[in-house]
Amino acid sequence: LRKIQVARVIREVARLHDGTLGSARRVRTALKDGLELKGMGDKQVSHLVTKWVGLTTELVPLDSRWETFLMEQGVFHKNQDPKYTLLEDLVRALAAEVGVTPAHLDDAIWSAVGKKTPAREHSTPALDENG
Repeated sequence: LRKIQVARVIREVARLHDGTLGSARRVRTALKDGLELKGMGDKQVSHLVTKWVGLTTELVPLDSRWETFLMEQGVFHKNQDPKYTLLEDLVRALAAEVGVTPAHLDDAIWSAVGKKTPAREHSTPALDENG
């Protein structure tokens, strides 16, 4: 019975895939949710979708080997948190794309979610751009 359920879920989620990265990610999420397997996360489902089912080559089952490889290549340093560094790089690229500093983008995002702007709370008259 479980094999039939797994096959059904795989067929259903396969219909979601149109060859794009976005749809591959939707397939991963739908498969993870549809199979309801405790302890099976994005890495395991990515491996299932790419290696076992062969549905997409767009996903990468990320694990510690990638962190090790990137550190050996000098992309990250031993004391850096790779996830934080990647997210920070993404925010910096987004800020550059919209033509603001990362700190100003952070202020805008902070403000957009209804919080006080930290830079404004702690700014001094000499540093205040409205000054």
